Amino acid sequence: MAIDVLEHQGVIPSPDLGRYLKDRPGKTNLRNVIRGWVGRLQHRPPWPTPANLQHYVDKYSEQVVADPAADLNKYLTTVRGRGFTAGGVGTGLPPLWIVPRDLKPSNSAISAIAEGLAGWYLETVKGMTPLARPIGEGPDLIFSDRQAVSDALVQVKGTQEPDLRGRLLDGALDILDYASRVKLMSPYSTYSCYVIGVVIKTGSDYELTSLQIDLA
Repeated sequence: MAIDVLEHQGVIPSPDLGRYLKDRPGKTNLRNVIRGWVGRLQHRPPWPTPANLQHYVDKYSEQVVADPAADLNKYLTTVRGRGFTAGGVGTGLPPLWIVPRDLKPSNSAISAIAEGLAGWYLETVKGMTPLARPIGEGPDLIFSDRQAVSDALVQVKGTQEPDLRGRLLDGALDILDYASRVKLMSPYSTYSCYVIGVVIKTGSDYELTSLQIDLA
């Protein structure tokens, strides 16, 4: 029961961010910068999975879920690869050319755990203070740093796939675009952007990747 943590921190001067986002070649250059940062992610010592994970799910998930870890454990240990539902009905019917397929995990459980662990990481590992959990808006989470002088706009990506790079790149571009518009509305505020990806290995073992981008 552990969380493997990978981190990297980069900086983009605010004027450069505006130039990056103004046209397609600029966005391509920005993507290349972010891709380089993703390639330099460093491992931290693993953290134990919080025993009160549901507390963080309740605190930070957009969806109300009762026990997402149990849902994923059930999928991982009893269902995947069998070609049957959990109750024993086949997922295919060859006479009708319907090929048996594996069941899918709960997207709600994946999202809820990823958002809960992102909030846990920012609170516990980074020592930050939660400000808001927007629903249906640009950032998934908004935190304040230890000194309460900079706000963090957070995008969260959850998956069971082992490779997060594409999701991290897309998430970084989305949250940076949002941050650029926020800074225009509040030019005297300091912001950083976090893209946090969570790979769910089992219902109690995870990999959490944090890409922090400070806007200087």
